[in-house]
Amino acid sequence: MKTLNRYLLKEITVPFILSLFIFTFVLLLDRMMKLIELVVGRGVHLADIGMLFIYIIPSFLTMTIPMSFLLALLLAFGRLSSDGEVTAMKASGVSLYQMLIPVTVLSILAYIMTFYLFIYALPWGNESFRVKVFDIASARASAAIKEGVFNDDFEGIVLYVEKFENAGERMQGIMIYDQREKEGYTIFAGDGSIVSDPEAMTVTMYLKNGEIHQVGKRLSYDRVAFSTYDMRLNFKGAASGKKGKVSKGDREMTLAELREKVSELKARGENYGPYDVEIYKKFAIPFACIVFGLIGAPLGIQSKRSGRAWGFSLSLAIFLAYYISLTGGESLGDKGVIPPLLAMWGANIIFSILGIYLIVMVGKERPIPLLSWMDRALDFIEHLPKRLKNWKKES
Repeated sequence: MKTLNRYLLKEITVPFILSLFIFTFVLLLDRMMKLIELVVGRGVHLADIGMLFIYIIPSFLTMTIPMSFLLALLLAFGRLSSDGEVTAMKASGVSLYQMLIPVTVLSILAYIMTFYLFIYALPWGNESFRVKVFDIASARASAAIKEGVFNDDFEGIVLYVEKFENAGERMQGIMIYDQREKEGYTIFAGDGSIVSDPEAMTVTMYLKNGEIHQVGKRLSYDRVAFSTYDMRLNFKGAASGKKGKVSKGDREMTLAELREKVSELKARGENYGPYDVEIYKKFAIPFACIVFGLIGAPLGIQSKRSGRAWGFSLSLAIFLAYYISLTGGESLGDKGVIPPLLAMWGANIIFSILGIYLIVMVGKERPIPLLSWMDRALDFIEHLPKRLKNWKKES
């Protein structure tokens, strides 16, 4: 059994590592293009971009580790089944439950890695990413503004700049809609510039040769011309009155901070649902590695098909079903429709029951109706062009 366990561990670990690298790289591509644009178009240093990549990797790994583990199980056991190795193991007296020993070990290891990411690495990465982006934008505020686009990166402000000059230091054709007050107003300026104070996390816009337009409550219309005008801007997420601080969202908070926030909102009688849901999420999503361990091995053995395309398609379908169930529960939990515990653990309960059912069916060597139907449907689709061709010849 030691030799068999080592063999199964190797068969699962190799595709897991390859899948983890590929999935993480694919998810990074979208962010990569946006970050490269900052280097090329705004002159942000490569070292800063490298740090941003490091900060966002934990958020991707929390998804790619469970997904890669599921795919690795389907590929490994699918190959063993198609090559007759599973049959040989059974003939040698090895049961399905004995084959699940290395799967259980790897499931626990994947759970520990994902749990660590959720508890420690993810809050650190999300918070560090926001602070770093804020620092970059504060040091070079024009990096947060795109010309010819309505920008809403500033709190209560919609900003439009026709074009930049002098490497983004000077702006021309400026339009600003300021809705920070009850009665919003619009500013038009011929040109302007931005000066930032990274330490205080404040940004000041200096406008020249413009007008302020405002419509009053009684449909009165005011227009004021100016030669110079200074406007203080705040980036979204900046905590007012706290120098050098950036406010945290629920995904940037640690477990202790979330519990403290829940207690604080409870005492005030305010809605604490989203923060309570986030607490349960930190425990529920890592458990998906255990759930996928229950599902992946029996599905890989039972499937009559093998190959990377089939394994990838099946793992993607299962992961999407799980993710949709999870996000649906999270949304209902945030709104208070269902308790937070059920919101985040409902998907795990459903898929765990499915996994136990699959193990029992495969352990008794009984066919799985849904999987058999999928195999027949795919066989029909694959042979459909040939059947149509033969039908045309006969007709």
